[in-house]
Amino acid sequence: MRVLVARNDRLGDALMALPSLLSLRMAYPELAIDFFCREAVLPALRSWLLKNQIEGITSWPQGGLRKAYNGILFLFSDTDLMYEAWREWIGVRVGIYSRPASFLLLNGGIIQHRSRAAKNEAEYNLDLTELFAKKLFGERKLTLPPKISLPENRWESERVAAWLGDAGVEGDFVVVHPGMGGSALNASVETYVRLVRSLLEAGRRVVLSQGPAPLDAELAATLTERISGLVRFFGLTLQETAELFRRSCLVVAPATGPLHLAHYVGVETLGIFSPVRAQHRDRWAPWGGTGKVNVLVPSVECPGLKACWGERCENYLCLDQLRPENLILPELPA
Repeated sequence: MRVLVARNDRLGDALMALPSLLSLRMAYPELAIDFFCREAVLPALRSWLLKNQIEGITSWPQGGLRKAYNGILFLFSDTDLMYEAWREWIGVRVGIYSRPASFLLLNGGIIQHRSRAAKNEAEYNLDLTELFAKKLFGERKLTLPPKISLPENRWESERVAAWLGDAGVEGDFVVVHPGMGGSALNASVETYVRLVRSLLEAGRRVVLSQGPAPLDAELAATLTERISGLVRFFGLTLQETAELFRRSCLVVAPATGPLHLAHYVGVETLGIFSPVRAQHRDRWAPWGGTGKVNVLVPSVECPGLKACWGERCENYLCLDQLRPENLILPELPA
């Protein structure tokens, strides 16, 4: 029997699908599993997927779906993909009952209201996975999987070690990854300046990790201009980024994929979260990995359900209220 699990959106979303994949693998060792994700995301997951005998694919199979798969689990609502599965009459099609078409195209699902942030995204995924197993096998055999740690990428690890040596970075250091793809509200450069200075004043060595977006470059450039002596890494692959994080003692980042990547390589994280309900830490905090999780969020009553209200909100720019005295930093090695 062969199944397809689909989560073809951002890095963090794909990472939070790993507990679902592992729960299926543990419960049904003989089950053939394919995982459909974005091409840009797969390199970060490939070694873990191979270790667990899961095939990572980055293009939607065209034609012959019914011959290839006994069931498809949609952890992300994509109406076009659901239509293809329905058109080829895949026997088990499980996903989120949300848009009207989903009630027609799926033959198993759950109304989850994920934007209410009643639980973590990975837990929502596991609920769907349990239903998927029930539809396939007529039983609820799944158990909560153990904590996940992505295996080391040997060659990337050696390259990162060499780069750190060339930059004079020795011993314990903190990585600050201030950028993000825009999926949630981010703090301003002033907040990151205060945060980095507080880390430096606490005697921590700080390394900046820069993402690929133009705004990430502007943010990182401003930080290096405002604070002298910062080492900045940019243009890294996801595997190299993972190994940079693995060598650190703490990764500080907003609610973005790299925060989850750090958690899944086993590093302690400090996540900066928006109080907007759909972006809430209760839904998007790292979950399922081996790294210790710390969160930082403004202490305000946010009226925003799916997005920030902007200047209409009396607490607008609430993330800028995060001051050094509000930062509860994890205890790091001396």
